[in-house]
Amino acid sequence: MANKIGWCDETLNIITGCTAISEGCQNCYARKMAFRQRGRNGYPADDPFAVTFHPDKLERPQRWKKPRRIFLNSMGDWMHPDVRPEWVEAMAQMVVTTPRHIYQTLTKRPERIRDTDLWIRLMRQWHMGVTVELQKYRERIEILNDTSADTRFVSFEPLLGSIAVPQRQLGLQDQIIIGVETGPGARLCKIEWIEHLVHQAQECDVPVWVKTIPGPDGKAIADITQFPKHLQLRQEPRR
Repeated sequence: MANKIGWCDETLNIITGCTAISEGCQNCYARKMAFRQRGRNGYPADDPFAVTFHPDKLERPQRWKKPRRIFLNSMGDWMHPDVRPEWVEAMAQMVVTTPRHIYQTLTKRPERIRDTDLWIRLMRQWHMGVTVELQKYRERIEILNDTSADTRFVSFEPLLGSIAVPQRQLGLQDQIIIGVETGPGARLCKIEWIEHLVHQAQECDVPVWVKTIPGPDGKAIADITQFPKHLQLRQEPRR
C-alpha cells in the first residue's frame, strides 16, 4: 500500500484494529479508515476495527525486490492484548526472510514487548517505536529503552502538549518523529511544543522528522526531515 507518511516507503498492515488506550486515540484516523472499508479488504463487516490478522499480506515483501522501509501495522497496534502470539511469530518470520527491507512498528503498549523475549529473535532491521502524545505517557519511552531493541524511535503524534524527556532517555533513540493532529475536530498543537522537542533532540544529537505543518498563510512553519544515516537501506549494522 503506497503511503504519504514520509519517513517510510511503504505501509503493510498484517494486523489491523485496536481499542482506545489514551487521549491520542480520540480522533484515530485508522479507526475512521477501517469503518470506510467495512466488509471489504479483510475488514470485518460487523466490527471493522476489531483486531484482525491478514495472513494473505505476509508474502508481499518477498515480491518487492528493491529494499524498502516498511511501516508495519499503521492501521492497528501490533502489541494489543487481542493479538495472538502466532501472528507476531508469522511477522517475525517474514522479517527474517526479507533482510533487504527495514521494518518499523509503533505501539502504545510497549510493556508487552518488555515482558516477552521476542526482541531477542528479531533481526536488526525490525525497528521498535512507541507513540507518546502527552507528558504523562513518557514512561512508554522508559519501557522501550528497557528492551533489547537494536533500533528505537519515538513518535510524538498527535502532539497534544509540551513534553520534556530526560537526555538519558531521549539520547537512546535513533530518531524522533513529530506530528500534529489533522482532519475534522483536530486539537491544537502549539509551535513552541514542537520547538521544545526539536531542541531537546538536537541537544542529544538525535535526528528529527517533523511532518510538514501548514501555517495560517498555507506555508510550512515546521518541516525538518533529518534521517539518521545508520537507518539507510543496505547499511551495515552498527557495532
